Amino acid sequence: GDQRTYTPPAVIWETSEDWNWLEEQSIRITNSVREINRVVLLLSPTALASLKIREAYCTRERLDLLRQADAIATKTLMEHDLMRDIFQLLVILLPISEDGQGDSIVLRPVCSEDVMTAQFARLDWELLNSLKQSLSNLPGIHAVFYDITHKPPATFGWE
Repeated sequence: GDQRTYTPPAVIWETSEDWNWLEEQSIRITNSVREINRVVLLLSPTALASLKIREAYCTRERLDLLRQADAIATKTLMEHDLMRDIFQLLVILLPISEDGQGDSIVLRPVCSEDVMTAQFARLDWELLNSLKQSLSNLPGIHAVFYDITHKPPATFGWE
């Protein structure tokens, strides 16, 4: 590959609920900054001073937390009959937070017809705001992000 798979993502914390503008920013960033291949939108909280990465393992507690977050996201999309439109819904647990003690969630719902390419899903903002609130209420979750990167340049999953 082009060695960008393992590069850190860019974070946008713009409060604009305009998918077209967000898509333009994502494409502009990934096309102009070689060290970036993924862009995420900060959903909650509204701003972060800085993020600290901590050492973390696949413990029962962290896996249970991830399963709980995944169940919330999947149930929300199913209740709104969106799973027919979503090719894949990934919920990623990252060991990053402002205090270096908690975790963050990344949502990556994508739409694809051929698996070779994919577009990030443009969920209804009211639904997304409700979902971010539910996820933010989970114990130990300090931030919720939404992956707004197409494939390519990003992959479906997070390595």
